[in-house]
Amino acid sequence: MTLIQKNKKDLALVCPRVKLKRMLGQGGNGYVYLAVHDVHGEVAIKFFLNDDRRRWQRFMDEVKVVTSHLKDSPRVVPILESQLSQQGKEEIPWYVMPVAETVRDVLKSLTWREMFPAFVELADGLVELHRAGVAHRDIKPENLFRLDGGFRFGDFGIAAFLDRAGITKEDEPMGPASFIAPEMEANSGDADSFLADVYSLAKTFWALLAEEKFAFPGQYRSKGSEGLSPRPKASGVVLEPLEALLEDATASSPAARPTASEFAARLREVASVQNDAGKANQLQWEFASLEAMTGRGVSRAEWRDPAAVLGVVRLLSRYHGMNHCFFPEGGGQHIAGASLCEGGALLSLQIAGGGADYIVLPKRLVVERFPDHPAFGYAVLEVGEVSRLTDEDAYVEDSVERLRRLNDFDYVPDDRDSNEPKFAMLGKLCYRRFKRGLMVFAPTHGIYNYIDDYMGTAERLGLDELRRRFAELIERVSIPKTEARSLAPQVRLLYEDLKRVPFELLHLSMKQFWDLFDLDEELLADRRRPSKEILSGDNLYGALNERAADPKRQKAKDLLESLTRNQMGEYLALVNVARGYTAPHEFAANANAIAAEVHHIHYLLEKLGNGYFRKALGKFGVVPKGVPVVATPQTGATSDAEDLSDLGFDS
Repeated sequence: MTLIQKNKKDLALVCPRVKLKRMLGQGGNGYVYLAVHDVHGEVAIKFFLNDDRRRWQRFMDEVKVVTSHLKDSPRVVPILESQLSQQGKEEIPWYVMPVAETVRDVLKSLTWREMFPAFVELADGLVELHRAGVAHRDIKPENLFRLDGGFRFGDFGIAAFLDRAGITKEDEPMGPASFIAPEMEANSGDADSFLADVYSLAKTFWALLAEEKFAFPGQYRSKGSEGLSPRPKASGVVLEPLEALLEDATASSPAARPTASEFAARLREVASVQNDAGKANQLQWEFASLEAMTGRGVSRAEWRDPAAVLGVVRLLSRYHGMNHCFFPEGGGQHIAGASLCEGGALLSLQIAGGGADYIVLPKRLVVERFPDHPAFGYAVLEVGEVSRLTDEDAYVEDSVERLRRLNDFDYVPDDRDSNEPKFAMLGKLCYRRFKRGLMVFAPTHGIYNYIDDYMGTAERLGLDELRRRFAELIERVSIPKTEARSLAPQVRLLYEDLKRVPFELLHLSMKQFWDLFDLDEELLADRRRPSKEILSGDNLYGALNERAADPKRQKAKDLLESLTRNQMGEYLALVNVARGYTAPHEFAANANAIAAEVHHIHYLLEKLGNGYFRKALGKFGVVPKGVPVVATPQTGATSDAEDLSDLGFDS
């Protein structure tokens, strides 16, 4: 596969009605020249100079699709004149087209809002191409143009259309690098070229907005490196609906993408909302609230639309172990799948193991979460009342009718137990619930599965009471743990000394500080404990001796005697800060002055038990942190960790 070498003089002889001026470009198929046509004026002429048979046929196809299927289309750069030849002949094929501006050159100086009308016009153009039965398959910025004030598609060399003669290898990638849909790389022959066009157009619009030569890999993610919001031109643009469209249009699965018509309609909404402050505000709230619902810390989520309920049920039951369902009147089953029936109004739950489907009217699905305790999660499906289809109680079991479903709307009674069954071999067995009730989905190793007695706990308690009981249960089984000791800022109202002074110890270690702090708190608690008798005479002497022998005081005495003079200086300086004798910013200087003095151990000891350490911290604007906090419950699949047999809910 090589280019046939021809110079400008040789090419001028091929097309005598055209005067060649200069080369515009050279590609794998040949040359493109700027020229002057004796009828059409300034034009571009493309010469095919490749000896490859497949490329030659594609050149023929390009001329064919533009001059027949898309003839006179305002969405296409037209071919004004052409000369085709048989492969192997000496004649050089060529075609003439008008000179057009590239879309990159046209849009590069515009704001994003100013670009949107061009995008809408191109998206509408793609819809028209597809209606004409043509898939472009080579959409990228370099193949989009502006001509006569309108935006158009050019370069249809690998386009797909009904009577296309071009040859494509089965595993040959088809499309522009970095803009090509993944299925077109894997096997273009079996791929849906129309949905691949949508993928490429979405990536093309992104590249034009981002002013990038190449597109990002894979599906668009607003939080990824390809996200548009950090870009300078994003300011003032309502991006949320655009980013949602880009994400959908670049989905890896073609079936998840919008069609060209759907893409164009949504893009038109993106453009219109930019100038509608009210609608923009509503849309941004919708996207923000949706993002918030998918973030961490959400404790309850609710769905009411049957299709949405179906999607969540499928998510919750996609793994074995996550598919356990408790029925309102008691009992339960594993759910193998779900679908909508009766025109999308009712939900059919497929029972694992081939059991009869359980059909219900979904009113709402509520997923209950306890963010710090995932083992406690469950979901409640509230089902509504529907009219019975049978009049005979022989086909009724509690709150369901025993039927056989023939199709989406038609049922027959399940009469297999009758003496002369008529319908026993028809349709699929199902139970159609006609009463309202609450059903629960829960993981098999979750807490709900431990405490529910298969007697309809949710139905008995109700939605809100069930959650309240679970919250109480979390408190009962939570295990306390201690947090590392630290100091946290304290909220204060100041009238003077408005500058916060950091609490810093130069000589006392934090371990020594916390030991002194705890002794101060413990001795203070002892002092505040009410006495049962009035001390006098001999019992006063005994009480003093008992106090002197108190283990806490002995521990405090030992600790104080172990302090160096500098450490003792900081200890007494803290006492002075607490009592208001020393300001926080004078603490270090006061500690140094005290260190030069000598103090008796009993004087030092008497300073403990007055709450001075907590008061001093308050003067510095900090509070001690490290009290016991709630930990994750130690429950789950291992029964040895904790016996849950007594955690059931009382009625």
